[in-house]
Amino acid sequence: MKSSPLFLSLQGLPRYEAHCVTCSDELQKFHVLAIDLLQLMAQVRGDTEEIWVDITFVPDLAVGDDVLCHGGTALAKVTESEDIP
Repeated sequence: MKSSPLFLSLQGLPRYEAHCVTCSDELQKFHVLAIDLLQLMAQVRGDTEEIWVDITFVPDLAVGDDVLCHGGTALAKVTESEDIP
């Protein structure tokens, strides 16, 4: 996963267990259902909700990708080598 100034991965934890450096909330994994490139937004589904998130920081997303989100913003695309249960 590429490093972002908006979240950090804690030493000794799996790379997907990243936390927001501002509020310490855990990032959540979502599945991309639809993308609006004009608004840079993606419709995503998580375990308990379906929402729209800003994809400004991850513009190379495609429908079917998994992404880590926090605060209505996609922060990192999940790759096969970083798969999250």
